Amino acid sequence: MNRLFSQRINQLNIPTQNIQESENLTNEIIELYSKENNEVKYTVWLRKIQSTGKVVYSGIYTTCILPSGATCMKAIFPLPKGNATVILKPIVGEKNELILDSSGQKFGDAGFYFLLNDPKGNFWSQYIKSFTDKLIISEEDEYLKAKQILRLWNLKVANFEYDMVK
Repeated sequence: MNRLFSQRINQLNIPTQNIQESENLTNEIIELYSKENNEVKYTVWLRKIQSTGKVVYSGIYTTCILPSGATCMKAIFPLPKGNATVILKPIVGEKNELILDSSGQKFGDAGFYFLLNDPKGNFWSQYIKSFTDKLIISEEDEYLKAKQILRLWNLKVANFEYDMVK
């Protein structure tokens, strides 16, 4: 994935090995405000490899309401001529952890979507049921811990673990 797509689009440059301390990721949070009411409309999370400045990914985060009425988190990853969008349904786990899960069954559910703007100016959207993302966030001592699991055709393709300190 990195060789075929990520380097070309400067997005989703997922580390394929554990990151060493010298290769820490930088995190920048950018808030975009609405002109109408001066409230935060979108939050951008920009992550780069500290030593090189190479973008790991940039995502635009907001909420959305599904046709079912469920309020979800929406992560939009800009791509050339479109975007990849992941809609994650919030769930409270058995140990009070926050679980954001993109598992859905059909277009309009939580899940992974591609949006493309073709050369004629038409927009196309495709729901990708076979790709899922689950993020589990829990509190442990003074830390927030996050575990993220990406699956394709129900096979685990990536597993990330984060420790977050304020």
